[in-house]
Amino acid sequence: MSNPNVCGSTSGNDNTCGSGKRGRGQRGRTKAHDIINMPDGERIQIEVNEWGQPCEGESTAKLTTWIGTLARNHLYCPLTYPKWTNIPQSYKEDCWKAITAKFIIPEVSKTWCLDRLAKRLKDHKCDLKAEYYSKYDSPSDRRKNIDLQLIPLEQWDALLKLWDDKKHKELSDRNKKNKSKQKMRHRMGRTSYAVIREKLRNEDPEKKLPNRIKMFDFTHKRPGCSMDDESAEKLEKMQRELSLQPEEMQQDNDVIDETFTKVMGRDRRGYVRMFGPGVTPKQVFGLEGLRAQRQGQHISELRLENSQLKEQISQQGVEMNEMKSQIAMLMLFMTSFQSSQG
Repeated sequence: MSNPNVCGSTSGNDNTCGSGKRGRGQRGRTKAHDIINMPDGERIQIEVNEWGQPCEGESTAKLTTWIGTLARNHLYCPLTYPKWTNIPQSYKEDCWKAITAKFIIPEVSKTWCLDRLAKRLKDHKCDLKAEYYSKYDSPSDRRKNIDLQLIPLEQWDALLKLWDDKKHKELSDRNKKNKSKQKMRHRMGRTSYAVIREKLRNEDPEKKLPNRIKMFDFTHKRPGCSMDDESAEKLEKMQRELSLQPEEMQQDNDVIDETFTKVMGRDRRGYVRMFGPGVTPKQVFGLEGLRAQRQGQHISELRLENSQLKEQISQQGVEMNEMKSQIAMLMLFMTSFQSSQG
């Protein structure tokens, strides 16, 4: 690809970068002028964690802003394709080149960047649909009111055809219903799991990574605000389940992960809760850890049964000792009574 206007404006005017109609008092889309206008050869250093996720707050925010700018650029991310997976690899490679032109970031982070790009492109389509499709009833009004500085008419027509498709509408309705059922939400805003994990690690005296229960607790509440009811219920259940384990095992990472999985359910394929995009179960747990996670609920139940059995045996021992003590006292009383009768 030649060097297109990164703003994605069909008019060539930089001031329209990421622009769009918005109501009074509403924040417009970030234009990333500070990144666009960086001197040639200057790049921003990105710190990443052991999984290749950007983990420093300020630089990660700039990177995310830049990725959003690329996602809204129809020259880098054409809107003629229904899904991110349908976009030819050549466009994705051009996006990666545009990222590395502005940021010093290792190749291992490419998966994370492209995953974020896919998410931002999806968000961009949702914004366009809300602003220029759902507001109007007729195809002619939808074509007439589209901001051609945001998207060429031929790409807009492709989106209109997709959104008018019966199967797509049915899928969209199902997704809306499923989303409306979600009552448990994180409170992180734009801050990523990786940035929060690094923050908690730096605050730990031993610089240990926070476990998933701690991450859940931290990310589902805001300072001065209460946690939503379903999140609070899940957290309470995890803490209760963990307290049933022997005290010496309550700090064991495997036991904590088993408890988290028992309450929250198994992670979906290729994803690990509380880690964010770009991290797979194999990376976090390894092959043995992945197998252990799949069997975690069963193992946790066995350990709980074993612990309860030990408690029962211990209680029975106490009761047996009490009975022995009572029998001894009874024998002593009988001996004393016999002696007094003699």
